[in-house]
Amino acid sequence: PTKKEAKSDVTIEMAEAEAVKDTAEIVEKNKIRVSTQKSLFLYINICKRLLHGGEPEVELSGLGMAINAVVSCAEIMKSQKLVEVKKIITSLSDVQALRLANVPKLQVIVTKGPDFEKVYAEQEEARASRIAAAEKDKEEK
Repeated sequence: PTKKEAKSDVTIEMAEAEAVKDTAEIVEKNKIRVSTQKSLFLYINICKRLLHGGEPEVELSGLGMAINAVVSCAEIMKSQKLVEVKKIITSLSDVQALRLANVPKLQVIVTKGPDFEKVYAEQEEARASRIAAAEKDKEEK
């Protein structure tokens, strides 16, 4: 990646790390509520960290327009061979804040893929090198 791309990746990763610290998206230990307001990669990183931290499965869920984000997160992780989709649940949810309307809900339950640890380690190594390179660039200025 170019220096500009590396800097933007690091900025995004730092923002994501801050968001993970005080995020409200983690409802229970292994459940993540996905919204359209934040980056897909925030939810992907949260999911990867939960699985790496020992959770046997993680549930991604979204209401209404966030259904696309749930599917995208699951498919991105699946294409990277990080997860396998264990179960998909669809339903209508009564949300009083939305004028008592029935809102579509999607829940995708994922588990570690067979190559999870290997791929996770490679991604973390690449992430660490990008952060180190960005910090080195900062020091040079």
